Amino acid sequence: MAASFVVPKRLFAAWPVAFLWLFLLSASVHSGLALAAALLFGFLFPGFALLKRLRVEVSGALFWALALLSSVLLSTYAVYLASLALGYSSSSVLLAFGVLSFLAYGLDASLPKISLDALAATAGFFALLFAFFSATLWVPSAQGVLVGAWNYSDLFAHLPIIESINHGNFPPQTPFFAGAPLTYHFFADFHTALVSAFSGVDVHGLIRFENALYGALVLLAAFSLASAFLPRKVAWLAVLLFLFGGGFGYLHFFADFAENPTLDLIRETPYDNDWQFFQVPSLLGGYLSVQRPQMVGIAVLAAVLALMLVVPRRREHVFLAGLLVGMLAPFQYFAFGAALMLLGVLFLFESRNDVRTFGLWLWFLPGLLFSVPFVWNALSVGGQAGLMRFTPGWLAPLDPVGFVVFYAGNLGLPFLLACAALVWTKLEGKALLGAWVAALFLLVNAVSLSGTQWDMAKFLAYLTLPGAVLAASFLAEQKKAVVFVVVLFSVLSPVLFLGWAFQSQYTGLTSAELEAGAWMKENVPELAVVAAYPVHNSPVDSVAGRLRLTGYSGWMNNYGLPYAERESALQAVYCGSEAESVAAAKKWGVSFVYVGPSETAKYACPHPFGGASYALRFDSGRIRVFEVS
Repeated sequence: MAASFVVPKRLFAAWPVAFLWLFLLSASVHSGLALAAALLFGFLFPGFALLKRLRVEVSGALFWALALLSSVLLSTYAVYLASLALGYSSSSVLLAFGVLSFLAYGLDASLPKISLDALAATAGFFALLFAFFSATLWVPSAQGVLVGAWNYSDLFAHLPIIESINHGNFPPQTPFFAGAPLTYHFFADFHTALVSAFSGVDVHGLIRFENALYGALVLLAAFSLASAFLPRKVAWLAVLLFLFGGGFGYLHFFADFAENPTLDLIRETPYDNDWQFFQVPSLLGGYLSVQRPQMVGIAVLAAVLALMLVVPRRREHVFLAGLLVGMLAPFQYFAFGAALMLLGVLFLFESRNDVRTFGLWLWFLPGLLFSVPFVWNALSVGGQAGLMRFTPGWLAPLDPVGFVVFYAGNLGLPFLLACAALVWTKLEGKALLGAWVAALFLLVNAVSLSGTQWDMAKFLAYLTLPGAVLAASFLAEQKKAVVFVVVLFSVLSPVLFLGWAFQSQYTGLTSAELEAGAWMKENVPELAVVAAYPVHNSPVDSVAGRLRLTGYSGWMNNYGLPYAERESALQAVYCGSEAESVAAAKKWGVSFVYVGPSETAKYACPHPFGGASYALRFDSGRIRVFEVS
């Protein structure tokens, strides 16, 4: 009898892991495969495999939102932990991806189906956002690089983190406050850094892709949440109000147009957030267009809430929700807090009727362990800096009429419709939605958790999520003509913002600054501390990835960092005698001094850099860089 050869089942189960290892080893030496590996492990595979392992049973739209978001969170954490142990490098990224490959063991790789309307809407919103970022985020020109909308500020808070991490800044110091640990929620930027470092992809192109992807995932997750309360068509109406809804800022446009009837007004003014009466930007204008941590935070928040409303709920769902919320903290602290608050409200609603839910909710707790070191550190820094304060009424007038008018004007028709829905609709679950809105609204009007009180507007952005569901339920009972008019006047402010943003052309960095930044990237040692005037946009950190002594005071105040002494040190470096200048530089570890147009204008004094203590290393005519001897 012929002998038979039987291959053990575990070999069949293990071959995907072996294939991924071979793929990663090939990617480490081939740039094309490196890009494919970075995209696979950074955005798709880890979350997909995790959901399959947990046997998560949800709709196709929610599954893919959870899979992609989980992949971003898991890949970032894996690389972070590997880098803490071995140092941050492409090898650490490779190791982390290799460990994540174990999730492929015996994996059921069947693909969940997603409906055509959800797929089309997600792709369409991604295309809109990608076009927006292509036109407004780091656009090369003869003058330098152009940035549109509010990216003139926010982009230059994120680029230094990405660039400095990829030039030795790990564990990361605050790149524009050298020596201070980075307590900002920086993991969205760390994800960009690791994908760029491993794949070799240009950072600016990658940011455009990631920002557009996160916005598309916000849509997908918001639709999944709205579908838990509303019929499919009405859920899409809720998504429209959520993504494109805004306040009454457009009334200024009508007033300006009456005095000067020209569409040039749209190019000149955003009509969304004027920092006076209108303090609350729309979701699209204030967050999905500029704030990377908030993009991830809103997407995860919506996806987790939708997951916890799936019926029947399983313990795997609760565990996954806790894991995502726990990992969310260093991506967006405010979204982490909002998730705990809203899920706490959900728990209270459920436990009052059935105490057995307590046992199921215990599965939520293990994942929160991921957040502990980050939240503890952030709370410690915030407490020491006095960032947490009692601030009743937020930025609204404290008289009752002024308070109501302020919030009605800032939150707009969607919020007013949500309030109407709580009174006049019979929507099942409206009590929970109303409690979510009330909890976030009360938090904003009770305390401040940031050095900049305006930052609490982020919680108002989260509020618009359940608010849009309520508003859509109210509109669903109205005539189509009424719905059309209401929606039109709900979205005017964000639409005007887009009209302004696509046309705005602000020079973020001049060609001379880009040249100086490129030289510093090649010639200034990594982790070198550079003295420069604390502007928003500096090639020192945004291009070269080197550390600045101190940066823009608004950021420093927001982070709770004591910047006044360092600004005084800069005055001594630029305007003191040679001996005083060198003494101040050495006290703060400054080894290079950057002298550009801002430094020349702001320190209008005889500079001490002609002496023997300073060596001129770069001179383009408009910009000079000196090394401290």
